Amino acid sequence: MLRKLLNISHWTQKTREATLCRDEEGFLNLRLLGGAEYGQLLYIGECQRGVARLESGKLHAGDLLLEVNEAPVSGLTLRDALDLLADIPDPVRIKTVPQ
Repeated sequence: MLRKLLNISHWTQKTREATLCRDEEGFLNLRLLGGAEYGQLLYIGECQRGVARLESGKLHAGDLLLEVNEAPVSGLTLRDALDLLADIPDPVRIKTVPQ
């Protein structure tokens, strides 16, 4: 029984961390969707081609957003999360997990 428990893959073992910096215009180029107002967790939306952070494999469209600079964001509305991201200075560290 213990061997079975040790082999179980928990979602916390699949988290990813990425560090983002704003471009020259001041944008993170990160599209967020979902939010508490829709009864959903926040998640990464489709981003434009050529965004280095998506090509690096650290972020994927559909990943659930767990934390921004170690602050949990589950339960936040989309507007609150966007305001949080706007107020945080570079670099912005985010933690995600595949959906």
